Amino acid sequence: MPSSLVVTNLKRAAEQALEDRGPVPGPLGELVSRIGLLPLVEDEEAARKIGIWECTPGRWPRQQKAAEFAVIVSGRCRFTPAGGAETEFGPGDVLYFPENTTGIWDVTETIRKVYLIAN
Repeated sequence: MPSSLVVTNLKRAAEQALEDRGPVPGPLGELVSRIGLLPLVEDEEAARKIGIWECTPGRWPRQQKAAEFAVIVSGRCRFTPAGGAETEFGPGDVLYFPENTTGIWDVTETIRKVYLIAN
């Protein structure tokens, strides 16, 4: 039976070249993070995005409103959810943010993650 399934296989996520997306919006402090992105899947009909995201050190409020699943590939950061305790993340850590999670990102070492965002 023929299948319309297309498998996306990206090897060595830590080494992939990313598109420069410029400075992070809404920095907190004078150190302004820069963002890189490699979209792998952007399925508007299914309201999901999959890709690789990278950010240089800096601090800013989380701006993603959709639910997000991610795996940290490299780097270190902290996230403090609104009204919650700070959590540190590093290589190999798996994260899940429910829809409308707010808080503060503090990237201490350039971070790279593989993400799935679902609206």
